[in-house]
Amino acid sequence: MLLLLIASVSFSKHESGAEQTISVTDLPKSVISYIDNNYPAESIYQAVKTNDREVEFIVTLTSDEDLEFDHNGNFIGEGLMNLDHCNHHHHGKGHHHQGIPPDSLSSVITNYVLTNFAGYTIRHAETDSICSDGIVTEVMIFKSSTTSLKLYFSSAGLFLMQGDRIPSRDLPQAVKEAITLHSIA
Repeated sequence: MLLLLIASVSFSKHESGAEQTISVTDLPKSVISYIDNNYPAESIYQAVKTNDREVEFIVTLTSDEDLEFDHNGNFIGEGLMNLDHCNHHHHGKGHHHQGIPPDSLSSVITNYVLTNFAGYTIRHAETDSICSDGIVTEVMIFKSSTTSLKLYFSSAGLFLMQGDRIPSRDLPQAVKEAITLHSIA
């Protein structure tokens, strides 16, 4: 739930800047291809063009996940623009995701997925930082007719936790209220 709160707060920061909602057809083809290849079970809910130097496009998926892309349509990261998360990043620039091709993941991680998530396919992986665990590997897995899951692994490849995507409308009322209070402050 903390990750949802962080993403929501981040999105509220996007709304305060000079941004413009755009049509999906105005997105670079590379953005559409990236989403089709890495989030095949999702569709685009909203697309925004920003005036930020690093992030030009923010795409919100129907899963409420925000994806960021540069001016060339290259994937940058997941919806945490300009969020100085736990002071692990320099100059307030937010998370610095490092994409990992699924076939380059450690055997410890791939074996864990094969053993514990039979029938799922690894679609996307990247490194990130989480306050309590430092640098982690996030692995997005999909299975037809189910929602996608995000698995988190330590730098040694040990399973840490699982994140399930849920629409914001399905969040517990207490979480919705906390997000509202935090975004007002």
